[in-house]
Amino acid sequence: MKDRFGITVAGLRLVFESEEVVFSERAKSFRGFADPIAGELPPVSETLIVRVRLAQGIVLPSDKAKTFAGEATPEEKECLPYDWLLAKKEDGSEEVAVVFDSSQPYKAARAIIRTDRVELDLEPEVETAEVDPYVFPLFNLMLSRLLLPRGGFLIHSSCVFDPKTGCGFLFTAPSGTGKSTMAKIWEGEGARVLNDDMLAVRQPARPGDPPLALPIPMPYYSQHNDMVRLKAVFLLSQSPENRYEMVGGAMSVARILSNVVQQPLDEASVRKLLDNVSRFASAVGTVSLGFKPDAEVVELVRNMFRAR
Repeated sequence: MKDRFGITVAGLRLVFESEEVVFSERAKSFRGFADPIAGELPPVSETLIVRVRLAQGIVLPSDKAKTFAGEATPEEKECLPYDWLLAKKEDGSEEVAVVFDSSQPYKAARAIIRTDRVELDLEPEVETAEVDPYVFPLFNLMLSRLLLPRGGFLIHSSCVFDPKTGCGFLFTAPSGTGKSTMAKIWEGEGARVLNDDMLAVRQPARPGDPPLALPIPMPYYSQHNDMVRLKAVFLLSQSPENRYEMVGGAMSVARILSNVVQQPLDEASVRKLLDNVSRFASAVGTVSLGFKPDAEVVELVRNMFRAR
C-alpha cells in the first residue's frame, strides 16, 4: 500500500487507500474532517474502504439501462463547469461520473459504489503522483448514495445548536432564501453553527432518540466534524414579519423532500428516500417559518421550545 488515511463523515468511517499515488497533506486534513471533533463524536455505523486509482479516458456512462443525469444549462456553466451522471450497473453497483469543462485539477472522476467499498478513479489534468481524493461534486453525490440505504440523506440547509434551549435546529430552503443569513443571526446570539449550506441527516442508533444532523466537507472552506440531535426543522421563507405555523403529515414530508439532494435512479431509490424522509419528519417538529433578518426571530424560536 503506497498511502492511506481515514476520515469520519456523516457517521461513516471512510478509509482512502492507493497502491498508485500518495495523498497530499491538504487531502489528509479533508477540509477539517480529520481534525479533532468540535462537539460530540458522531457515532460511526461502519467503515468503508475507498480505493483510489489513476485513470484515463473517463466519460459519462451511456450504455446503462438506468441512469440519472445532471447537466448545467449554458448560463449555469460559469459556476457549474461540469456534467455528471449516475448509472446502475448490471452487477448491482452504482457508477457516478463527473466530467469537467474548464480548467480543474481533474479532467474527470468516477466512483464505483459497492455494498462494502468504493472504487474512486481520478483523471488528472496533468501527470501527477500526488492527489486529493476530494472532488466536488463527486464526493457529495457519492456520499448521498452511500447514505440512502443506511437511512440517511443530504439536505440543503443550515444547522445550529442553541445552548439556551439545548436544542438542535435545522433550517432548510431553496438557495437564496436565507439559510446562511439565519445561521449568522443565530451565531450572533450564541449558537454553534454546524454548516450553512448542506448537511447530512442520519437516523439515531436507538429507536426513539432524535435524528442527527452532521456537517459534510465543503469545497471552499474547512470546518470541524460535529453533530447535533435535532429538535425541529424549519421551512424558511422571507417575510416582512416573523411568523410561524406548524406543519405535519404528508405536507411536512413533501416540503422537506423538496430540499433534499435527490437522484431518482430507479423506483427502489425513490421509495427508500421517501421512507428516510418520512421517518425523519415523524421524529421532529416541522415548522414553516417566515422571517425578517434580525435577532427577533431567535427569541421567537426559543420561546417555542424553552418549555418543551
